[in-house]
Amino acid sequence: MMFMLFFSRPWMGWFFLFVSLCSTAFASEISLGWDPEAGVAGYIVYYGTESGNYTNELDLGTNACVTINGLQPGLTYYFAISSYDTNDLQSPLSGEISYLVPGLLVLTPGANPGDPMILSFPETPGDWYEVQASPDLINWATFWVTYPATANDWVQVYIFNSLENSQEFYRLTMH
Repeated sequence: MMFMLFFSRPWMGWFFLFVSLCSTAFASEISLGWDPEAGVAGYIVYYGTESGNYTNELDLGTNACVTINGLQPGLTYYFAISSYDTNDLQSPLSGEISYLVPGLLVLTPGANPGDPMILSFPETPGDWYEVQASPDLINWATFWVTYPATANDWVQVYIFNSLENSQEFYRLTMH
C-alpha cells in the first residue's frame, strides 16, 4: 500500500503561563506572553527539551512577549521565565510549562500481515482532527474524527488495510 499524508493548520490554541501562552499556526514556533510587572528592568525566557534543564535563554529586555522559532515538531519543550532589576538581580524562575510541538506525523506498520497501521501525531488543546482516505487523491472520505483536544499530547489512530483497494492515500486535517 502507498500512503500519502497531507495536513493543514488554520488554528490557534491557548495555554497559560502567568497570563497566557499561545501557539501559533506554525509548528516550529511558539509565542509566550505575560502581564508586565512594575519595577522590572527585563525578562529572561529559559527553555529546553528536558524538564528543569534549560539549554537556551533569551534576554527580552522589557518586552513581555516573545516568539521562539525553530522548535522541532514532535519534541516537548519546557519553558520558565525570570525577571531582573536594574542591578541585574534575577527573580526565581516561574513555574515551568511544557509544550509538545505539533506538525509531526508518524506512520508505523503493523507487526504482522493484517495488523493495523498506526498513525501518531501531537495534538494541541482546542483543535480537532479528522483523518480521511482516498483511492485516487480526488475522492476523500472521513473515517476518523476527534472532539476538540483538551491536552497537548500524542494521538494514535489505527488504520486497517482495505481489501477493496490495492492503494490508499491518507490525509490528516487539523481544525
